[in-house]
Amino acid sequence: GGHGRGGGRGSGGSEINPSTLFPEFVPVADPRQEGEGLEHSIVLLVGLPGAGKSTFGSIVETCVPWMYSRVNQDELSSRQKCISRATEILNEGKCAIVDRCNF
Repeated sequence: GGHGRGGGRGSGGSEINPSTLFPEFVPVADPRQEGEGLEHSIVLLVGLPGAGKSTFGSIVETCVPWMYSRVNQDELSSRQKCISRATEILNEGKCAIVDRCNF
């Protein structure tokens, strides 16, 4: 059916590996543990159309803007712009919430 926006096909079924997209940023701590380790984290929102991914990302960004910023291909228009923006967010010491970026 015609669910969702933007024709999110094109990944060719390949698996997403954030470490190859952002090789300079590697996990140094489990973000579920207290203390340091959340900076330079990528939250990748995955799920069925209409499941609430974008809503969740927007709420998190609104509630804790000093820690999270959202990257959305619908707003940035290209994969390369998504990668560039996510890299900027990580360099700011924030976590990047990646939403609707079809890598």
